Amino acid sequence: MDHSTKENILVITPSWVGDCIMIQPFLALLKNHFTSCKITILAPPWTIDLTHHMIDADDFIECSIPWKKWQIKQRWKMAQEIKKHHFTRAYILPKSIQSALIPFWAKIPIRIGFLGKLRYGLLTHIHPLNPGDMPCVVARFSSLVYDDPSSAPEEGPLPKLFSLENNRRRLLQKLSLFTSQPVIALCPDAEFGPSKEWPIEHFIQIASYYGIRGYQIWILGSEKAQAYGDQIVQEADTGINLCGKATLNEIIDLLGLCNIVISNDSDLMYASIALNRPTIALYGSSTPDRTPLFAQNAHTISVNLPCSPCFRRQCPFKHTNCMAQISPALVKEKIDELLPKPKKDNKQERQNLEQDN
Repeated sequence: MDHSTKENILVITPSWVGDCIMIQPFLALLKNHFTSCKITILAPPWTIDLTHHMIDADDFIECSIPWKKWQIKQRWKMAQEIKKHHFTRAYILPKSIQSALIPFWAKIPIRIGFLGKLRYGLLTHIHPLNPGDMPCVVARFSSLVYDDPSSAPEEGPLPKLFSLENNRRRLLQKLSLFTSQPVIALCPDAEFGPSKEWPIEHFIQIASYYGIRGYQIWILGSEKAQAYGDQIVQEADTGINLCGKATLNEIIDLLGLCNIVISNDSDLMYASIALNRPTIALYGSSTPDRTPLFAQNAHTISVNLPCSPCFRRQCPFKHTNCMAQISPALVKEKIDELLPKPKKDNKQERQNLEQDN
C-alpha cells in the first residue's frame, strides 16, 4: 500500500472515557503511518469533548446511539449521513456487532477491527485478539494500524491530551478560581463501582490536612460525585466542590491547572496522567497491569492484599480492605514529595481577577 495516498479515515471510539484516552497513541500512529490523512472521530456525547483534546483528530461526529444498543433505524440513518463523507477506511475500536453496522452500511471500503462478537462480513480486515497476549489497552488499539499486528512496536507513543491556555483562563473566571496557591485535586468518584473507591473519610483527612496549610483543594468529578464533594468540603471545612459544575471538556482544562491529582482508578486519573500532571493513583480491586500508567509522573499506591485484584464492582467480602487500608499517611508521604510549597498570600491575584470581571 502507498502510505502517501490521501486517506479519509473514520475512527469509532470506545464508549468508556478511560478507554477513549487510550486511543490517542493509535491516532498518532495513524498520522505517522499515513503521511497524508484526515482522521474523523465518531464518538458518543460523553466522550466527544475528550477527543477535542487529541491533537491528531481533525474532525468530529457525535453519535448518540449507544454502541451496544441495536436501534436499527437510527443506525441506518446515521450510516447514510456517514456515507456522504466518502471515508476510505474505518477503524472500529469497540468489539460489539452493533458498533460495526454503521461503517458497513455506509459502504466504507476498508473496515478494520477485532473479531469481537463474530463480526465476520461486517469487517474487511479482522485482527485476532487474545487479551492474555496483549493485556495493555494502548498496545491493543495501536496494533490495528499494522496489516500484521505482530509487526507493531511493543512500545509506541504515550497517551497525551492538550489543554488550551485561553480555555483555562476562561474557566478560572467562570468558576471564580485562583491558582496563586498550589492546587490539590481530589477525584473521589469511580464510575466502575464502589470496589474502586478510596474511603471518603480518607479524602476528608487529606483535604483537611493540606487545606489548613494553605493549599487549594478542588474536588473534581461528575454530577454523580457531587454528594462526595459536598461531604468533603463540609467535614474538612475547606475546598471547592466542582463535581457536576463543569463538563468533561472543562474538567480536563481544570486538571491542567492542578499541581497534583489524587484519584481512584478512574477516567479522571488517566486524563490527569495524559495531561502530564503529577498523579497519585489508588489501586485496590484493579491493577495497572491492564492499562499501565504511562508517565514518570504517575505514582501508584496499593496494599496488594491476597484477594486483589478481583476486578469486581462490589467487594465479594464486603470490606473493601484493598482500598480502606491505603492509609492517608501513606498518601501524604507521596504528596509531600511532589508538591510545591504554598505562597503566603494570594490577594493580588484575587484583585486582578476582580478587575478583569
